[in-house]
Amino acid sequence: MVLSERQLARAEAALAAYLELAPAPAPVVLSDAEPATRVAAFEKLGRVYERLGWPALAAREYEAAVRLDASNEEARESLAQTKGWTGCPLVDAMRVD
Repeated sequence: MVLSERQLARAEAALAAYLELAPAPAPVVLSDAEPATRVAAFEKLGRVYERLGWPALAAREYEAAVRLDASNEEARESLAQTKGWTGCPLVDAMRVD
């Protein structure tokens, strides 16, 4: 699926609002296919940040997902991949270590 920058910005705002307002384990349904949990929201927000070209922010969200569910292999792999992205002073300054 190809998302426009505008759609990514809307997804970022919606996921961030959900994470800020939802109590810890309160799942809500974003679609019929997948219930949204905090872990899934952190992971999806990480993917949004990756697509926007913000790897340090993506790593922060993947790390939050892994903290909540250490068995989440997809989030762990994504975290490892984004933590490896360096070279840009702005990205390096924002790194989540």
